[in-house]
Amino acid sequence: MIQFHDFGIDIQTYTDRGKGNDFPDVRQCPHCPSRRPLHRHGYYQRYALTAEGEYRLWIARYRCQECRKTVSVLPSFLLPYVQYTRPVIWQAVKAWFETPRQGAKTKQVGFPTKEVILFYVRRFLRNLSRLHLTFRTLTRSKQRIFYLVFQNNFLTNTTSDGNPFFTI
Repeated sequence: MIQFHDFGIDIQTYTDRGKGNDFPDVRQCPHCPSRRPLHRHGYYQRYALTAEGEYRLWIARYRCQECRKTVSVLPSFLLPYVQYTRPVIWQAVKAWFETPRQGAKTKQVGFPTKEVILFYVRRFLRNLSRLHLTFRTLTRSKQRIFYLVFQNNFLTNTTSDGNPFFTI
């Protein structure tokens, strides 16, 4: 299984730190009901491709003492089983939709071929309904939170300019 962690650094800094990155502690196994922290099981290397170049990254791996399954912690700029970084993929898909069928603009992003870009564009289009459902669910959750906040009068204080702020 893969978990994501935002290290708060760019890919170059992550690469330079190598195994010395501030890897998080995985406190609970996502595979089983065990509440014991997972044991650091080692590292593996993988590649990441950006417009600036190719990077070899160390990825931390953890193992559950109970079920013996492993969990890898990926930095938030990577996607599972994909060498191109998330920002590069997003830039390529965005450039494709802004200027379709013009390979010159997408070449600046760092992708070697039009086929690779089309692969990600098709994947993006195929997952639009899932993305829409996710955002709709998030929006409904936010609406419920705002309703509860206003319903329960959590907004009782104001700043010096008259704008409300939360007091919970």
